[in-house]
Amino acid sequence: KLKVMVHCSHSPTPMAQIVETLGEGDILTHAFHGGVNSAAGDGFDCFHLARSRGVVLDAGFAGHIHTDFSVFQKAVESGFLPDTISTDITRYSAYKRGGKYGMTMCMGMARLLGMEEEAIFRAVTSTPAKVLGKETEWGCLSPGRKADIAVLEYADEGFDLTDKAGNRIVSTDGYRCVLTVADGEIVYRR
Repeated sequence: KLKVMVHCSHSPTPMAQIVETLGEGDILTHAFHGGVNSAAGDGFDCFHLARSRGVVLDAGFAGHIHTDFSVFQKAVESGFLPDTISTDITRYSAYKRGGKYGMTMCMGMARLLGMEEEAIFRAVTSTPAKVLGKETEWGCLSPGRKADIAVLEYADEGFDLTDKAGNRIVSTDGYRCVLTVADGEIVYRR
């Protein structure tokens, strides 16, 4: 089955209507955007519908462009965590976001906005592997799998971001990579 990924922010269509066109395994990215036709607009009923249809909810943070921090936080408080956390980073946008934007910052943003650490790590490891049909190869450490490992620490790696709605989040701490192993070889050590 071909999977579809829908960029839903700033859509003229209500999110529930978008979700009704998606099926199991399809991905709704930027699911926590604000403004018109956001998930908060219908009290997250569209997320109930997405879950019942097997639609993957992706944070698609895009720095602070396609995520409304208050919507994300209210969704988490309502029990609607993203299935996957992605950066939506491109080589053109990486340097426009302060030069240190990446997966570890997205993880720190999710933590500051209420996600538990276990859920964050699941959303950047095992769940994306499953979504991509690679759960037997990627996403967890076990004998016979590729040894791709990132060792992170939660330390003085702060950030200060304001979303398009004016919601500001500030943290003096965040995740930072101290060691990376790719295919069994150390490729980075802090």
